[in-house]
Amino acid sequence: MKKITTFFALTIFAFAFNSCDAVKDLAPDVTLEDDFSANVPVVIAEGSSDVEGTFNIDASGDPDFQEYKDNIKSVDITGFTYEVTNVTSGSGSVLNGTISANGESVAISNFTIAEGESGTITSAESTFFNALAQDLKTDGKVIITLDGSIDTDSGASFTLKITPTIKFIFSVL
Repeated sequence: MKKITTFFALTIFAFAFNSCDAVKDLAPDVTLEDDFSANVPVVIAEGSSDVEGTFNIDASGDPDFQEYKDNIKSVDITGFTYEVTNVTSGSGSVLNGTISANGESVAISNFTIAEGESGTITSAESTFFNALAQDLKTDGKVIITLDGSIDTDSGASFTLKITPTIKFIFSVL
């Protein structure tokens, strides 16, 4: 009888221990997916062709992020676009360079500076997307840099807008 009582007690203990995990598995996740844009004015003086810029992506101000920031399960980059706006000079110039984050870069090649011109970084650049996600998972923020040059030294002035689509998945428990 003592063996049956011990077995019964151990069974109840095991069930209680596993039920906490079962509750966590059944609890729904909270998903925050949004386009987090950043604009960088690019001004290249006449006589120069160097392009540099820094974008700050910050999801930490979102109320859902604030509520669940300690329970981030995963961060996925589901899209990434860049677009030229506010061209005041240098229209028709061609930009070549890199967009970088957390030690990983993607190339921008033969990108024409013209109002509304846009490009996309695809999921084939998974190392870049993973680097972005890793930084964002830490605190909801990431710094992205632009480094390159245009094909003329007559100068240029425009705004480059980047828009990563970011999906945070949070555990509610």
